Amino acid sequence: MIPFIAVGLLIGGLLGVQFTVLAVVPVALCAFLIAAATLGLQGTTFGSIVVELTCFLAFLQIGYVSGAVIRSSSRKRVAPVAYVRQSPHSEALRKPTPGHH
Repeated sequence: MIPFIAVGLLIGGLLGVQFTVLAVVPVALCAFLIAAATLGLQGTTFGSIVVELTCFLAFLQIGYVSGAVIRSSSRKRVAPVAYVRQSPHSEALRKPTPGHH
């Protein structure tokens, strides 16, 4: 069960950093099918499969939320261009020279 939790957190975190919440749906469906086939081939019981897949999907969502929080906090730290302090040299470069309009 630990590998499913770790993979769910990792995949969810990567999705949260890069994509919107709609990306979770196809990844969850694909991962659900792969995990169900893997667990089915291992010969585990149906109840065990349901518990492990439920944990996987829950940790996929927890990972997504964690990644989205990281994404939003990293975007807040970047100062918009309008608020960046300009040097006196950059102001001089913007002023038109005499003879150019």
